[in-house]
Amino acid sequence: MSIRKRKWVGPDGETKFAWVVDFKDLGGVRRLRTFRLKKEADRHATKVRAELLDAEFKAKGPATVAAVPDHGSISNEDQKMNKVVSTTATPEKKATDTEVAKAMRSLENAVRELMHMADIAAESYDTIFAPRSRLEKNSEAVTYRLTPHEDDQISFLINDVAARCSKLHKAFDAAWHGEALS
Repeated sequence: MSIRKRKWVGPDGETKFAWVVDFKDLGGVRRLRTFRLKKEADRHATKVRAELLDAEFKAKGPATVAAVPDHGSISNEDQKMNKVVSTTATPEKKATDTEVAKAMRSLENAVRELMHMADIAAESYDTIFAPRSRLEKNSEAVTYRLTPHEDDQISFLINDVAARCSKLHKAFDAAWHGEALS
């Protein structure tokens, strides 16, 4: 980045002056801005410098920032006792809103299937455990009369709904981080 005084002769023969701020943006494109006064050029250069540093820091992410203070500020005692830890681990990738929305949309079918199976399980429960199938009720237990088919059916439905809930829970957690599970 540079600030320089530009001098030129206008079409009418008059000599003109201006201050030019010359810099490259993050994309590497050269930018020029002209000012009448030096203090305006200085103010703009300071603003651009701060914006470029901020954008560069955000682009690099937290992994490039020192994890510990510089060597001169760490006492010898702390170094000997291995109290200072530095990491080269990459930063956790934060999902964008677009990635999260796309991953959440992929859950629509799983949610519909879970709702459908839960509805079937509820209807089957109401049918199988209706008052007409109750044999005995006392203070210790309730006894129902079930056919082997009804027992298999209700066991399957309960296990199926539980498995779908577990799978949907994992898929939702992944979608929250912008990932879609198959």
